Amino acid sequence: MMSAHIRMKKPRKDWSTRKLPPVTIEEIDRHLDFVANLMARSSREDADLCLPIYRRLLRERNTRRDADTLIADALARAAAHKPDQSLRPH
Repeated sequence: MMSAHIRMKKPRKDWSTRKLPPVTIEEIDRHLDFVANLMARSSREDADLCLPIYRRLLRERNTRRDADTLIADALARAAAHKPDQSLRPH
């Protein structure tokens, strides 16, 4: 008797739920440039419509830069101190 082996397809994730890589500061800067150029070519009223997008991009870029700065500071601090030093103040 033949054994019927059915290969199950791996379920595909929907495009809206798939895991995406983190957005980089460079990508945010490219989008800021795009929105800024769009605003420059638009009327004042249309440029106003882009303000929430521009503000959000700026806020996200600044948040990421702050996080990068804090992580760099923490790594530099960790490298400057030996791991066996006590965390208690002297």
